[in-house]
Amino acid sequence: MKYTNYMTPVAVAALTMVGAITQAAAQENNARSHQLTTSLKIEVEGEEEVKDKDNGDSKWTQKIITQKVSNKEILEALVDEGVINDIKGWSIVLSSNDSAEITGTWITKKKNTPINISEFFDAKATDDLTVSSYKGKFSGKNDEGSEKGNVTALAEVTMDIDGAKIQVNGTVKVDYTANFFGDEGDGEAFITKATFENLAGIFSEEEDDEGIVTGSLKIKAGKKFTDND
Repeated sequence: MKYTNYMTPVAVAALTMVGAITQAAAQENNARSHQLTTSLKIEVEGEEEVKDKDNGDSKWTQKIITQKVSNKEILEALVDEGVINDIKGWSIVLSSNDSAEITGTWITKKKNTPINISEFFDAKATDDLTVSSYKGKFSGKNDEGSEKGNVTALAEVTMDIDGAKIQVNGTVKVDYTANFFGDEGDGEAFITKATFENLAGIFSEEEDDEGIVTGSLKIKAGKKFTDND
């Protein structure tokens, strides 16, 4: 028996980030938590400086001000929002299930219940169109198979915390590994890594466009999602 393209029927689902789920639901279906690395840069215009001289000459300058947005800045904004009291010990993770679906954005801390922050910070695929590559094998003797591959889709990352908003678009590339059994291909698939890249978009504050945002997000292979993640 030749079994091919295990992930194609669920390729879109594998890239969809739904976010609005409970902590208990995140831990169903062999849920995994993936450590998130955020690397975004905001560029805004500084104030124009004008220097006038007594002889009537003038000089003026305007500089671009840059600000990074990493996990630290997101956690600090969540403190300002009142979600947590301080940033010490907190991490940002994406959760996924055993269908290689990313299911939300969370902050976790040892001996604390994970908090879903998808309403404040979210990342998702934005289109049904995907491209993929994969390699698999099936054993007729054992009636089981495996597959490794990657899927690419258009993507969007948004942030809305304490009056500051970010909306960027780019692509997301997800690497996965899958194991399946029998003619129906029943089994499980897990994300081994994912990268949101070529991200570019707008930073705004108080509903006004203020600057340009560029950068990337990355996650590694996950570990079991638990109360004490």
